[in-house]
Amino acid sequence: MLLRQRIIFLGSQIDDVTADFVISQLLLLDSEDHKKDIRLFINSPGGPVTVGIGIYDAMKLCKADVSTICMGLAASMGAFLIVSGSKGKRFCMPNARVMIHQPFGISGGKAMEMSIRIREMAYHKVKLNKILSRVTGKPKHQIELDTDRDNFMNAWEAKEYGLVDEVIDDGKPGFVAPIADDAPPPKTRVWDLWKSRAVKKPRKIYRQKKNFCKMVMSLVEVAKTEELYRKKNHQRLNERMFPIISCKHCNILA
Repeated sequence: MLLRQRIIFLGSQIDDVTADFVISQLLLLDSEDHKKDIRLFINSPGGPVTVGIGIYDAMKLCKADVSTICMGLAASMGAFLIVSGSKGKRFCMPNARVMIHQPFGISGGKAMEMSIRIREMAYHKVKLNKILSRVTGKPKHQIELDTDRDNFMNAWEAKEYGLVDEVIDDGKPGFVAPIADDAPPPKTRVWDLWKSRAVKKPRKIYRQKKNFCKMVMSLVEVAKTEELYRKKNHQRLNERMFPIISCKHCNILA
């Protein structure tokens, strides 16, 4: 069903099996119609660099534009694939997170083998930094500095950094400001639409709450009246059974 809508979902760690699946779907949709966009939804913690580069090359091989949408978390190679979408068609959900960092790996064995792996890792680091610099427009030394450690960003920070082009608000792309803790929701077209449709609903709920409060208050008044009536009857009964006698001279109750 998703392929009929030209949608591909990458929702797991990027490994050989996942990469083969995504690449085959990209090539299939591109061969069917290269004039329509392909939408790639990404919610992935990343994976090996070489595997992610394979998906990147397949995206660039497609004649159709590949629109990328970040959902949940796009970290490491997941973030790199978000950046690799067609210019102007890279989106991020408002609650998603994007994380970039330098490649890392574990090396062991003989000294010569370790030096070969380290040299290969350095090559991938330079390669990825060049691509990020070209896509985001930031200098290479800043990219190298920002990816030295895990660098997490929210949707608007990722847009400001140049990793995505727009933030999606309620399923529709638009210019949206981040919502602070005590700030009102942003006045976007989606917000105005919700406000116009749901303006009667809160009033109805308010009336129900108001009627409920009136009913509770009436029950409380009835309970208070019954309690007061009970106390008066009890006091009258005590006065009849035990009359109060006072002494005129010493004012002592007897």
